[in-house]
Parts: sequence; C-alpha cells; structure tokens
Amino acid sequence: MDDFTQEVRQLTLVMVIAFLAVALSAAYWGITGDTSILTRDDNPRLFEAEAAIQRGNIYDQSTTPLVISNDDNQRDYLSPAMNSALGYSSLRYGVGGAEAAYDDILRGDTIPNINSYFSTEILHNAQVGSDIRLTFDQDLQEQVVDLLGDATGTLIIMRVPDGAILSLVSLPTYDPNMLDEEWDMLILAEGNPFFNRALQGRYQAGGTLQTPLIAVAALTNTDFDATIEDATSTLQVDDIDLSCVIQPNSTTLTLRTAYAYGCPAPFQELIENASQNTINEVIRAFRLDTPPALNGFIAELPQVTLTPSTNTVSQTTDLLGQGTTRVNPLGMATLISAIINGGNAPEPYALDAVRPPEGDWLAIPRSGRTIPYMTASTARRLRELMLNNMTVLGFSENTDTAIGGHIALAYSGDSVQTWFVGFVSQGNSQGVAIALVLENTNNPQYAAELGIQSLQIALEQAQNLPDE
Repeated sequence: MDDFTQEVRQLTLVMVIAFLAVALSAAYWGITGDTSILTRDDNPRLFEAEAAIQRGNIYDQSTTPLVISNDDNQRDYLSPAMNSALGYSSLRYGVGGAEAAYDDILRGDTIPNINSYFSTEILHNAQVGSDIRLTFDQDLQEQVVDLLGDATGTLIIMRVPDGAILSLVSLPTYDPNMLDEEWDMLILAEGNPFFNRALQGRYQAGGTLQTPLIAVAALTNTDFDATIEDATSTLQVDDIDLSCVIQPNSTTLTLRTAYAYGCPAPFQELIENASQNTINEVIRAFRLDTPPALNGFIAELPQVTLTPSTNTVSQTTDLLGQGTTRVNPLGMATLISAIINGGNAPEPYALDAVRPPEGDWLAIPRSGRTIPYMTASTARRLRELMLNNMTVLGFSENTDTAIGGHIALAYSGDSVQTWFVGFVSQGNSQGVAIALVLENTNNPQYAAELGIQSLQIALEQAQNLPDE
C-alpha cells in the first residue's frame, strides 16, 4: 500500500509540473510571445498571410499598366523595358526597385480609410493594397532601351521644372517574371543585373568635372574666347594619358571650344590659376558629395573628398576627374536640370498618384521645393556653353527647341566610361535633362548620338509642359 501511495504521489507531482509548464507556456505565448511567434521565419501562417495580400497594380504616367497581380496573387510584369526601374516582388526573395520603394502602399500597410480597416482587421479579409501611378513613360523607356541595345550602363531622364523622372534605365537587367527560377544564376551574372546604376552607381568623375570647372571660370571672369595654344596636349596622370574626347582640327582653341571637345589641358591651367576656395565652393554648391535621392528608392550615395589645398598634384589629378571624386547619374541629371531652371534644380520624384481599393486616384502633392546649385547668371552661362558644344560638334539645332550637352570620358582601372549629359529646353525653365553612362566604352561620338536621340525622343514631353 505504501508503494502504491508513493507512485500516486509521484504521478500527481508529474501531472502538476506538466500542468504548470503548459500554463506558463500558454501565458507566455498569449501575453508576451505572441509577437515573436508571428514574426518567425518558419511560421507558416506568416507566409500564408503574405501570399494572401492582394498587392496593388503599378501604372505609368499615362495609366498604362506596368505590373498587375493575377488571380493567384502573382505579379505579372508587362513591359520588359521597364524591368530595371520596377524591380521585383517575390515571396521568397522580397522586393526591389519601385516595388520596394512603395512597398507599404502596394501591400496596403497604409490604411487609407475606416472601411479598409474594418475589412482587414475586424472581418479578417485578405489585405488589399493600393495602386500607384508613376512618372515613368513606358513609350519613352521602350524607345531608349531599344536605342541602348546590348550596352552596359545607365540612362536617366528628368523633366523640368517639376523633377518628374520620365525614364530610369539600368543595363543589364533581368526578367522579374522568372525571378524565382533564375535567382541563383542572376546573383552570379556578369554585370550585376540587380545593381541599379542610375541610383546606386558611383562612377569615376573623369571629364564630367569640366562642367563645375567651367562654372569656376565664369565666377572668376575668365575670358572664354581667349586663344589657348597647344590646347590639345595630352596630360599624363599616373599611367593614364588624358587627351581630347573628340579631336579638333586645330591645336589652338579657346576655353569655349576646349569644353566642347573635352580637352583637358586648358582645364589643368584653369585649376592651377583658380583659388582653392573658389574651386571648393563650386564643388560643394554642385553637390557632388551629396546628390539628391529619389524618394523611396534605396540609393548608395557617392562620397566625395575635396582636394587638399596643400598638394597641387593631388588637386589637379582630382579635379581632372581621375582622383577620389565619384559622381552619380541621378546627381548629374539633377545638376543639368538646374542649368535650365535658373540655377535651382527640382527635387526628383517618381510617385505621381495613389488609388486606394475601390477609390479614385489621389495625386501626391508636390512640395515645390527646389535645390540651389548656382546663381541664375552662372546657369545662363553654362546653358549657353552647352548649346555651343552641340553646334561645335556638328549637331543641328531645331529652331523651336534648344539642345545642349557635354561629352566626357572617365578612366577606372582597365575600363573606360563614356558620359553624355545634356538637355532639351523650350523657353525658360522648361525642358528635359539627361545623364547617360556607357561602361567599358570609349566611343564618345556614339554616346553623344545616343544622348541626342534620347533627348529628341523626349522632346514631346518638353513641348507638352504647362506654362508656369
């Protein structure tokens, strides 16, 4: 009997301990641990809830559908030319590009009204996201992507004066419709197709710094038409020979024509004659160290180290674009927009409107803020010089519009990047700015032709701008 009593006591103790363990576990998960269990990666309910979300569609500025969610809540990307700008949405790999930039809106995490809250939180219906309309122009993007062909590089087109991004191209790219199947191959692919060169690129500055240096010349009242002998001389920078981007017929130039042909020798003289303070003030004003970001998009901003005032060799090397300075394509397009906008650049943006479920389009209000880059007089001078560049290089000018630009080369390791930055404008403060980079390409004439054709394609956008 004693043995039986002992066994009963032991069994009772085990049951009490088990009961306490269950009670404590229930209390923990019900009061403290409910949040952590919901966010665990291995929680199947989390995956099911994510898969049930009816993600909003994406449209271009003309309300042409670019991305839609099909009946299985899978994303269908409808325009291959838009892939590099739109990014991807995957249950397995997350989101990228515009899908990431406006993820909370597309998912419906931003509850627009009481009806949506009641439907999702009270009735536990599937979460429904809002549609978004972007400033991208599908027709324009398709045409410029067709122009670029198999090139590796980037092109960004910004409308002035409002700052709308009309085209955002980064090549090579990928097919987001095949993301899950091709992910392992894509992350190892040559050219890094996931890298958005327009927003994240940090390129050797090269001859792009001739535009800030021209501003230095304007501020110091340099005579742009004074004769410069041996203006086409080759400069030796480390193991790189810097020469004119396009070879002129004469070795005697002016600073005006040296800028058009991209000849570095006159700019070396300008660097050595200008004060360090003036140069640094222009570099800071042109915001090469802090270019603007495209709201919502993740961007790796380039860092710029200003040249030290005590080292002439380092100063010259850096300001000839072969030192520490790196530039960003979006930053360069914004700089060009300031030149045709009286010295003040618009803040770039891509989100135009949002449409909640069963609602109407709601325009995103613009702040109207601008970014000061230079004085109006400096902007007019740079605009004049960039217009002159296209005339010198043999590009005919339309009588109704003005096309300006600058070609530059940048040397990075064993590779060469070719730049074209420019604009097409109508009247004052209306037009389109562009930045084009071709990687591993030393063909400035080709880059200029691509840039001019892209501006001409975008010409209709400039013509249809409303009056201020």
